[in-house]
Amino acid sequence: MLKISASPLLLLLFGLAGCSEPSTSKLQSLRVSNDMVISRLTADQETTFVAARPELQGDCVSHIEQVTCFSQSEDPGFDADCSFKAVKPELFQNLSKVIAELPPLHQKVFCHLDRLQIQPGLSTIGYASQIVNEKHEPIGTMIGFREDALKGQNLKADLESWKEQLNFGFSDPKDPSYKISDQGPKVEQPIPQAEQAFVLYVLTHEISHLVDFMNNANKQSWTESSDQLIWTAQPDSFSMLSWPPVLTYDKDMQKNPPEWVAASPWLSQLCYYGCNQVIAPVHMLDVYQALQASSFFTAYSANSPYEDFAEASSAFLLKPLGFAYRVVGPQQITFFDLEVSWKGKQLEAKRKWLLDFYNRSDLQYKY
Repeated sequence: MLKISASPLLLLLFGLAGCSEPSTSKLQSLRVSNDMVISRLTADQETTFVAARPELQGDCVSHIEQVTCFSQSEDPGFDADCSFKAVKPELFQNLSKVIAELPPLHQKVFCHLDRLQIQPGLSTIGYASQIVNEKHEPIGTMIGFREDALKGQNLKADLESWKEQLNFGFSDPKDPSYKISDQGPKVEQPIPQAEQAFVLYVLTHEISHLVDFMNNANKQSWTESSDQLIWTAQPDSFSMLSWPPVLTYDKDMQKNPPEWVAASPWLSQLCYYGCNQVIAPVHMLDVYQALQASSFFTAYSANSPYEDFAEASSAFLLKPLGFAYRVVGPQQITFFDLEVSWKGKQLEAKRKWLLDFYNRSDLQYKY
């Protein structure tokens, strides 16, 4: 296993830069983006986790069956009480087809995953987690998934449109039926050559987060003041293609950096699962016009550099399978069409960056 030291981000977020050592009596999970979590294990939890990790033998589906557990937690992050006995075989019925359709690197990451955590009441559709020890060293990878979404249930409810409408108050993050409004934006996201398009896209997105963390796609340095964390991007960082080079976060990373608000007044208001204040529906067109003029592949990309990389990677890698992305408003008015941006010049730099990145032979796929 490759030895990786703790990153400055982990040290700052877990309170070790100029602060006292936090208690290790319980698990800590910190959300660094909408669906990217860092899970910190205690020494006892690490021992149990490492001992239970199976060697990769046989096919990928068999490995995933061994590392899948069932959690009652609604929150993203490693659940020490996750039950391996509660997982039912039908959960894996369609998984082999999805695995076969994953991009090559993403397939390797998924087939070496350390935990797939199924959560019926999860507050997001899915998430990725880097698992670290008490010394903040990465020791594993995990993906969490809503049970119904992974099974392919409720797909008629249009989960992507439900997620998009959270920004404008048309949908409810606590609604188990995923109701949407005809007055809100609707997402059209087909992948014609994929049998399980929705699950494939979500998995590709979450695995892209793990690829980012393992390979430092969003290269940055972090500094700390009394109440702020300051992100400074390195020149070859993916984030430099769309984001200000310096982003100033509050300590809980719950507010948009003022630099991003100034650079993109409309897109910075997109909030998804963390909406304290939704966008007035009268401004829907303003938001998506700003998106069409930007260098983002999707609206969700504009949530953070981490989501930007995950969404851009997913769209770029699944394009050969026919991936398309449109947002339409009432009366089927097109608010945003990825194909327009794809044929234009605003995505050229990102497409080249991604092509060069995924052509590298040294990309890491496990810890």
